[in-house]
Amino acid sequence: MLLSQQRIAPWIIWFLAALASLVCLPRLLGTELIVRQVAAKRPNAVLTGITPLPDEPVQQEVSTSDELKMLVPPVGETDEIPAADESVIDHEAEVAPQAEAPTPSLRFSDVAFEETPDQPSLPTIVPAPATLGDPIIEEDLPGQPPAGNFESAQPEPELPHTTLKFAPLEEKPAPKVAVPPAVELQVPTAAPRLAVKYWIVSTRSCRQSHHKCGVSCRFICHAVTEDCQCVPVCFEQLIAGQIPGAPTCVLAHGSFTRMDDVWEDSECTYCWLRGACPQVPLNFIYFTWPSEGPFALVPNNPFSTAIPCLDFGVLGRRAELNGFYLADLIGSLPGPTTVSLIGHSLGARTVASSLHLLGGGTVHGQTRWNPADCGHRIRVVLAAAAIEHDWLNPGDRYGCALSRAECLLNLRNECDFALALYPLRKPFSSRALARTGFTSKDQRKLGDRLTQVSELDVAPVIGKGHSWPSYCRQPGIATAVSPYVYFEAAQAVVQTTELPR
Repeated sequence: MLLSQQRIAPWIIWFLAALASLVCLPRLLGTELIVRQVAAKRPNAVLTGITPLPDEPVQQEVSTSDELKMLVPPVGETDEIPAADESVIDHEAEVAPQAEAPTPSLRFSDVAFEETPDQPSLPTIVPAPATLGDPIIEEDLPGQPPAGNFESAQPEPELPHTTLKFAPLEEKPAPKVAVPPAVELQVPTAAPRLAVKYWIVSTRSCRQSHHKCGVSCRFICHAVTEDCQCVPVCFEQLIAGQIPGAPTCVLAHGSFTRMDDVWEDSECTYCWLRGACPQVPLNFIYFTWPSEGPFALVPNNPFSTAIPCLDFGVLGRRAELNGFYLADLIGSLPGPTTVSLIGHSLGARTVASSLHLLGGGTVHGQTRWNPADCGHRIRVVLAAAAIEHDWLNPGDRYGCALSRAECLLNLRNECDFALALYPLRKPFSSRALARTGFTSKDQRKLGDRLTQVSELDVAPVIGKGHSWPSYCRQPGIATAVSPYVYFEAAQAVVQTTELPR
């Protein structure tokens, strides 16, 4: 260790000696020049008597005041530097290594010098008097017009091409624009002139959440005429276009029904009902709601869904919430009149939910927001009902539904293949009403309401089918449901006792 230190020490001493000689030798010999580089800069202010700066930096040694005077050429007797200023220049020359040398090509007119003990003397620019006129610039600076020609260098703004001409108000007053009077929209009575066969009411644009449904909702309505034209109408036209004294039938379709399928199904249903009793007028309303499966690959195919349990759960909840809209539609009908409700598949849940609300019940903890109820006589037909068989029992989910209906017909089909999977939608779920009908336990719970309930076995006619076309293409089923649709006007009339409203 000691040997290595002895070898390194001479090298360190030699390096320090060489560094000191490089730094101090020029100063000792007096050959070092004090050079100040002044970069060429353009002036930021317009001054009197400015000469352009050189492009190269000025490198010259300044040691005495005489050399400084030689750098500034005399212009006239009025431009001589006073004696008081020479002392300032001598003072700056003595401290030349610490302060910048003045620019040799720049001359100030009417410059006063002030000396402060802490800072070096700086020139104070005195503004030129107003009699000098325009400043004289010896060089055309970038972005500046030539000397003495300021107005000619300013580009004139381009005016937009326009055909408008402005005239003084005294000569040509502005013409007055005639404002047409406001036209008040009135509910037209065009429904009878259109010869409407039936109506289509859609809630597909309404909100589908239980805490927002029914708030500021407007139905989308269409009128289908005798010449098979679909005419958009408002809801007020629909109400005004009802045939007075004729029964009204409202059908709520099931799940996985697209809007494209509505036009064909509504026409088929209307012809099916009219064929059973063509001599009696009928107000038919096809009620459509957003029933496409959210997880289905094909919107109108229930077997194309990847998660059937979630699809059926979402659509079941949506069908139940649309009972608010259906109850609002029923309450808006002019009356009192006779109203029949037909619900297919999950549409049966919409019908049961609306009846439960009309009877004073609650759905998802909410009651009807529109208490209007004209006291219509209501009869119900449930086809392929996708509700549990005990939900209509008093005190159950839709326990108030039968209190608002005169009678109910359940089309039972124990061969319905789609409803065979209904209990799999959630654990401990009961079987569907369309497959089992009202069980003996349900009949005991119904009590006096049992006289309002009837069942019709359609399995020999429908078989394993579940879709609505399987029902609306059977004339025998149309004849069986005609007393529920046309009331006493049909041949077979169902007599029931009057229920308390």
